Amino acid sequence: MCLAIPGKIVTIDEVNATAETMGISHIINIQLIEELIIGDYVLIHAGFAIEKIQKAYYTFLEEQYNEYLNFAENHSRDQ
Repeated sequence: MCLAIPGKIVTIDEVNATAETMGISHIINIQLIEELIIGDYVLIHAGFAIEKIQKAYYTFLEEQYNEYLNFAENHSRDQ
């Protein structure tokens, strides 16, 4: 199973970009996607932007990740 995380492009430098995900900045390779601009949203896997996504989907995924992290944190304390 592969896991991709959503990110927002904040800077672009030729083949790399800085993307923010839940307050964390990542340097990612953007060669797999054409015509990215600052402010675009992407799915990131293994350091590569693999798909451009809409803001609504980015928001949905971020909410899902936050719910999962909260669930995991609460249940790890019970053990």
